[in-house]
Amino acid sequence: MSFSDLRPAARRLLLLTWAAGALSLFAITIRSLVNDTPYPAPWAWLSFLGMMVIEDLVSGSGEDARWAALPRLTLFAAIIVFRRHPEITMLLALAAGPLASMIKRQSWFVEVSAGAQWVVAAALGAAAFRTAGFADTPHFVIATLVAALAMFLCGPLLSSAVQAAETDTAFGRLLFKQVGPYVLMTALGAGLALAWRTAGWQGDALKVGELAVVGLLGVFIGFIFGGELSRFEANVRRLANWRAVAVASLVGLVIVFAMPGLAFVPGIVVVVAMGGWAVHKRVPGAICGALGGLSNVAAVAFNGGRMPVVVPGPDRAGDFTDSSHTALTAATRLSWLADRFPMPVFPGVASPGDALVMLGMVWLIVDMMLRRPRTGDAAEELSPVAA
Repeated sequence: MSFSDLRPAARRLLLLTWAAGALSLFAITIRSLVNDTPYPAPWAWLSFLGMMVIEDLVSGSGEDARWAALPRLTLFAAIIVFRRHPEITMLLALAAGPLASMIKRQSWFVEVSAGAQWVVAAALGAAAFRTAGFADTPHFVIATLVAALAMFLCGPLLSSAVQAAETDTAFGRLLFKQVGPYVLMTALGAGLALAWRTAGWQGDALKVGELAVVGLLGVFIGFIFGGELSRFEANVRRLANWRAVAVASLVGLVIVFAMPGLAFVPGIVVVVAMGGWAVHKRVPGAICGALGGLSNVAAVAFNGGRMPVVVPGPDRAGDFTDSSHTALTAATRLSWLADRFPMPVFPGVASPGDALVMLGMVWLIVDMMLRRPRTGDAAEELSPVAA
């Protein structure tokens, strides 16, 4: 379907969205000219770009969709992290929105609409945080609510309005489907952003960004070899039990916060369960990732619940050690599994287990994009695409 085939009401909504996006882009461009202190962490830009694209592929509009659905989690987190540098969030929005739409082979007007939605949401959210800030809890809560409202207006509300105008589906029914996931994603986005800004959790938040970039690499490799996102989605839905994953995650979080000394126990359970599932379902990428996770958990378990890390020098110990990491010494057990390899672009170091996890993630994504689920009695198994 071309843009001219849309109904007049839908076209008007999209045109208004594009105009708002252009105006927001102009305003942020003008403001960036007077901001001469660039954000000193290019790895953060790369992380958020990867997370935005991955989230759009997972939770945004589908491969055959005609209307953009604004990804909520990572853009919301980026608005908070880059609150004093809205031009950075704007660059991410301009790149990630159209890129995700292009990967899904959506129409050009969907790509433009996605970019416009992201730009407007980023501008309004950044303005909210510049005005209220979050020097204390009340200001942070107020700014977060304003940013969440801005994203709701630009995302679920607008997408539902366009789809209702085009399909004659009840607006309230379309909006209701997006409210629950939107609230959940907003909460997760705020948590991710706070972790990124908190010294004790920054390393864990950084891992999320690294894995998102690796996942995006896997998507591109899958496309190079002829894979399809529709196959990936079908295979993941068929193989994964998301209710069990949600319950296990909740139990793990309770253990981590209630019994910090046993924080590594959920990791052991997860990697063992993942490895068993991967062997049973014959998913080699997941097996590789589980081996990497088991390596990391072993290093943590044998060193008092903290991951040993190689510190470049005594003066930088604070940059590499926190409540979940400890400096590598002669007394460290399983030292060969410690964080010791510098990461390109990203700060910090990685372990052999991290390398296996990243390799397994790319392998899994490519595998799921290249395979078709079988039909019939063997539906839960996978068959490779014929060469």
